[in-house]
Amino acid sequence: MAMFTLPQMISRLTKGFVKFTGRKPDGLEKIKIKQEALERIKQQDKVVDMEGNVIDTSKGIMGGRQIKKAMGGRIGLKAGMNRRTFLKLMGGVGAGIGALKTGLLKLAGKGAASQAAKEIITTPSAAGKPEWFDALVTKVINEGTDVTKQLAYKERLVVNTKKISPTEQVTIYRDLEDGSVRINYSTPFSKNKKGELVKVMNDPEDIDLIVRPGVADEADPRPTATFEAGEADVRVANYDGDMEFDGERIVDNVNDLRQDVTNLKIYARGDNKPTMKEFVEQRKKQKEFDEFQNDPVKQAEYLEETYGPPREPDAKGGLAGMLGE
Repeated sequence: MAMFTLPQMISRLTKGFVKFTGRKPDGLEKIKIKQEALERIKQQDKVVDMEGNVIDTSKGIMGGRQIKKAMGGRIGLKAGMNRRTFLKLMGGVGAGIGALKTGLLKLAGKGAASQAAKEIITTPSAAGKPEWFDALVTKVINEGTDVTKQLAYKERLVVNTKKISPTEQVTIYRDLEDGSVRINYSTPFSKNKKGELVKVMNDPEDIDLIVRPGVADEADPRPTATFEAGEADVRVANYDGDMEFDGERIVDNVNDLRQDVTNLKIYARGDNKPTMKEFVEQRKKQKEFDEFQNDPVKQAEYLEETYGPPREPDAKGGLAGMLGE
């Protein structure tokens, strides 16, 4: 191993810092680099094995390793990171373990540390669940805001939200009791005079995507998880035939929703740009939804196909079914 003077060591560590961070060290970081350089100079005459462990030359050596390691000893590097990887991360052969002692790595890698702390969410496989479901949940939780105190409506419910565009809000509800995860896709929240979050209730454009793990019992010890998507549905509000979008429509695949969720998929993958196929399908689905929402004839046809033709007010099914009776 080459022997370095203090100025040479400072120069090597500084170059490593610049290579790793992309910037020059500030005043405090220069002091820490100098402290590290002094420590490295002291360590130059020590003999280490291929893993960076200090070897006591007064004791036996075999195969480049100490025959018998002392109890205790130095703290090893993080699992999966050998000495060479660590040195490469620090940007040079000279910038090693001492950086952990001096806080140099902490100063240089603040963003990296934050990245490592991000939570990765995985929900169970379920028929119909979109492939981007977990990625969307993970991204909203890590990039959004924890609003559990404002929006949790029960104990052991964790709520995170993210405004993904000026007109779109995504909120994640994680039920720690039953393991379910719900994505709510809606118009953005507002705030009242007290600064509290306010969510529009019965928003006809609200969409819910839910994954529920199966509940084991004696009849089914290994149940499968389920997925469902829900949106507002048209409903006959009274016997005069007035219709409102305050019903609920449940499907088991996002492709069966009337409304489009392409923007959720795009946000989840992080490119913020639909493919040409996605763009065409998105425009088509949005047009069809707008037409249905504003066309009472289409709504009446749908209700008749779903519940059957209208009947007398006291008859079962028909209009009574449409009214939810």
